[in-house]
Amino acid sequence: MTQVTIRELTHGFSGYIKAVKRGEKIVILERRTPVADLIPHNENLAQPGWKRPISKIKVKGIKLSSAVSKIRDEER
Repeated sequence: MTQVTIRELTHGFSGYIKAVKRGEKIVILERRTPVADLIPHNENLAQPGWKRPISKIKVKGIKLSSAVSKIRDEER
């Protein structure tokens, strides 16, 4: 993983693109704070992670709110 400032990225963009093609991850910094990642393209991903649907998970047992109420009652 390489970290570069925006200025370094713009001045050496083609070199960083070549590094990404080789599979390297580039972290782009703005005033020493990470703001973006430059990663190799993945054709297997149809959508970015924040757009993918999340399936609900059913957990067996008592409800969380009931468990919290029970614990609070026991502490009294």
